[in-house]
Amino acid sequence: MQRLHKDHKVLIIVLLVGLLDGLIFVLLMPPWQHYDEPNHFEYAWLIANRGKLPQMGDYDQEMRRQTAVSMIAHKFFKGMDFLPDLESANQPIWIGTYSQLADPPLYYLLGSIPLRLPVVDITTQLYLVRIVSLFLYLVSIFAAWGIMTEITSVGNPLRLLVPLTLALFPGFGDVMTAVNNTVAATAFFSLCLWGCVRLLVKGVSVINVLWSATAATLCMFTSVMAYFAVPIFLISLFLAFFHGRGRVMAWAVLCLAGIVGTTLLLERGDAGSWYRSTLQELPLRVKDSGAVIGNYIFQVDANGEVSPAWLVPTFQSIGNDKPAGKYTFGAWMWANQPIRVQTPSVGVGTTLTFNTVELGSTPAFFAFPVLVEKDGLRTWISLAPKAAPAQQGLIYYDGLVLAEGEYPIHQEPMYSDAQAQGGNWGVKPFKNLIRNASAEKDGLRLNVLLDRIGAKILPDNILPSLLLTYITDWQGAHWHYGAVGNNLLRSFWGAFGWGHVPLLSEKMYSLLTFVTIMAVVGSGIRLAMVALKKWNIPLPRQFTWDIILLFTIVLVLIWGSASIRGAIYLASPQFYIPVARYAFPAIVPTGLILAGGWLFLLSIPFALFKRWNQHPQNPAGWTYIVCLLSINLYALWSIFVYYRL
Repeated sequence: MQRLHKDHKVLIIVLLVGLLDGLIFVLLMPPWQHYDEPNHFEYAWLIANRGKLPQMGDYDQEMRRQTAVSMIAHKFFKGMDFLPDLESANQPIWIGTYSQLADPPLYYLLGSIPLRLPVVDITTQLYLVRIVSLFLYLVSIFAAWGIMTEITSVGNPLRLLVPLTLALFPGFGDVMTAVNNTVAATAFFSLCLWGCVRLLVKGVSVINVLWSATAATLCMFTSVMAYFAVPIFLISLFLAFFHGRGRVMAWAVLCLAGIVGTTLLLERGDAGSWYRSTLQELPLRVKDSGAVIGNYIFQVDANGEVSPAWLVPTFQSIGNDKPAGKYTFGAWMWANQPIRVQTPSVGVGTTLTFNTVELGSTPAFFAFPVLVEKDGLRTWISLAPKAAPAQQGLIYYDGLVLAEGEYPIHQEPMYSDAQAQGGNWGVKPFKNLIRNASAEKDGLRLNVLLDRIGAKILPDNILPSLLLTYITDWQGAHWHYGAVGNNLLRSFWGAFGWGHVPLLSEKMYSLLTFVTIMAVVGSGIRLAMVALKKWNIPLPRQFTWDIILLFTIVLVLIWGSASIRGAIYLASPQFYIPVARYAFPAIVPTGLILAGGWLFLLSIPFALFKRWNQHPQNPAGWTYIVCLLSINLYALWSIFVYYRL
């Protein structure tokens, strides 16, 4: 590896490897077989053929017809009991579920460039836009090489291994050669991170500031998943003005500002264990002398604004560990004026159970049976009055109960405590599966203004308060954390296409889980040894703790935001588990953990042999490359076999 120490040789090697691997992915994946690829392509096509940015609802029926014909010809609908209606006149022909026209336009402007060529065939046009993605893929690899040149010395194997990790990583190569704005978000964020590293390493200069600021601006016009580039740039710019002990103080100021800011933004008063998605000004939990149980009740605006608009105002995750059988739900309800609304809904899998009732100003008990048809179905409770638009009013709830078994629906339960955790219903005792069923316990929420701002800029218009509840709701959402972690890991290494093309063997995912965990462990031990000054292992040149902290912030923000994207689907018949592509803007620090962790672990056995004990990283680096190449080839073979059948 020492012969590859010259930077330009390393760059040429990794770009050629990335180009070759990227071209294989471009050609190997059948047309339209990436996440929402038809709809992403449509956005670029409309720009190229209309010469302006499209608006929500815009479409071209003939373009959709050609796309649908191509999708059918390339067996997109194989195994699906559905084909688009090619003769549709009044409705847009189906080429996908989600429109991308509300997304920032930069990637689609770039993708529209080759579509201005005189190419008629719609499938060929798709491949032209994939080539644009391939170019941005190479930009990401280039940025990874650039970042490593800033923080390591000439000849350090990480200068080759980190960008080569990006070039040979199958899950990354698959997404980065698709028609998708994730590609541009990753490329521009990586360029921004390179500029931020330069600010910390080389200090403030015109070129470093312009570089970072421009890349961060490009991120804002690319995708919401790259918006974190702005705070990362601002943090780096602030720190760049300080050196030595002054920078330590600057970090301390940032930490203190974060603690104070968080304290000021946090508020109490919402009902603990309940997820808020309503923007109503009134609190969800209020003390009321008319409470049936305890001292507090829930209050929900019958037509209050909800974000996202399709979600329910407030809900609670019950879990996915309830056995099949019969259950009974009940709740006390009333309103500040007569109104016709829905009772709380009990969601089980894809089924919602509720009644429509007339409410007055006096509390009344409503109950109904619920059927769980099989074990392991996720269950939730939602408070969603869904009154007619002309009806206004506040709906009050108290003493909600969900109990396993059959109980008399025309008889009120007798609760044993103000928390409504259990009691007797009819002649039988019951245990309430709903937590904080009478709103007696308060919980945290974020400032109303922050919720409103967050609803405009966060993915899917999620309220920050809802995400705060999700993060802290271990009892109700721990099963979801596990499902998210598993899916992120699978899609990170290789769940290709629309996430439906797996590796040939499921056992391979267990091995890759081990590989990932050990990479984190290796990186952690390496840094711990540096901190404790054991084995006399210094950090590479300029790889200071400032850089480590910056990378840690990037990893936490981006992988964290990717992990919580599915929180709103806890109360929806439609269920979604986020995939790793949402975390790809953090691919450079992620690649550094993989390469650096395994380089350290593999160096240990080689250091025991006299032949290599002077430079154990050289054979360790080559071993890492061979293993990574093997994984990549295995993934390519898995894709080939899947579509060959």
